[in-house]
Amino acid sequence: MRRIVLVIVIGLLNFALPAVPKAGMSGVPIVIDGGTVELGGERFRLDGIDAPDLRQKCEIRGRDYDCGHVSKTALMDLVAGVEINCVPRPPVAVGTRRATCYANGYDLAEGMAHTGWAMAMPRGGGKYLRMERQAERSRRGLWQGKFTPPWDWKPG
Repeated sequence: MRRIVLVIVIGLLNFALPAVPKAGMSGVPIVIDGGTVELGGERFRLDGIDAPDLRQKCEIRGRDYDCGHVSKTALMDLVAGVEINCVPRPPVAVGTRRATCYANGYDLAEGMAHTGWAMAMPRGGGKYLRMERQAERSRRGLWQGKFTPPWDWKPG
């Protein structure tokens, strides 16, 4: 009888406890945009940064350019020819999967902030803020011209 009660309690606990994220996923990524990769059929936003939307335009030397596409290309360069490892983070909103992803041990979000093609999130991006400031001082990436921060940009 005790064994049956124990099995029932353990079964109920499994339903009550939140799912534990996978320790990590590895493989060859598909780059969706400058802040999103697909790995093993799952999409992950790089935790702590935001990159321009693919439709976003920015300005350099008085001319518009497709900064969203350039940002995507920058992330493609960081993962070219290598497998990456993504460690999922707890979800911040429904449908938003965030992860810290590495290519040969190198944090991809850090790389994107360093090159200037992504920005540290206003909340939760503190560890990438130093990289962003260095990119701004050196006028790398988005900092070469004028742009709207990705979280403020609205299509249209």
